[in-house]
Amino acid sequence: MPRRMAERDSAAEDLKRVTGGIVDIEFMVQYLLLARAHRHPTLTEHTDNIRILETVDRLQPLSAGVAHSLREAYLAVRAHLHRDSLGLPGARLAGEVPAGHRANAGAA
Repeated sequence: MPRRMAERDSAAEDLKRVTGGIVDIEFMVQYLLLARAHRHPTLTEHTDNIRILETVDRLQPLSAGVAHSLREAYLAVRAHLHRDSLGLPGARLAGEVPAGHRANAGAA
């Protein structure tokens, strides 16, 4: 699905759509819900990615710490997007995801 989105939108090189960006993490969260909610119904109590990842981290249907790393990556990328949209100092250029966060997104 992310590949199809990139094909449709040639301007996909931003922090939302690069490897390890917001869209990748959101797809992972949705996959976790589809794949694990039947065994862990509490995963469906929240609709936002942050609280879902907190629940995943607590229940640990993944290796320990993976959900926490995804949550931290999601928050970091979102913070960069917010700073960039406001034109604040310290905002990263579009398409630049910190290497550590990109690696964490691939771990799930």
